[in-house]
Amino acid sequence: ERTLLNGLSWRCNAPTAHQVGLSILSLILPYVDIPEVTWGFLMDEMKYLTELAVQDYYFSTQRMSTTALAAIFNVVNDTSTKVRRQAIGAFLR
Repeated sequence: ERTLLNGLSWRCNAPTAHQVGLSILSLILPYVDIPEVTWGFLMDEMKYLTELAVQDYYFSTQRMSTTALAAIFNVVNDTSTKVRRQAIGAFLR
């Protein structure tokens, strides 16, 4: 994240946790085979958790990618075992 911001000479806003989360999810999309409804649920819940993290000062001191990954892993942990296995497998590739 710092490399990206340094390359832009800090003339723009850093990506939000939600934007980082969407980027991460878009990277693993080709490696998972889950229904579109479930994928939409993952994205919506990740968005909700990253927005919820803004209310806690602790998360404002963390990197956005850390907050995004924590939100994604929490959502994956709350889904069914089939979706969980595929999503975790995609992260490990």
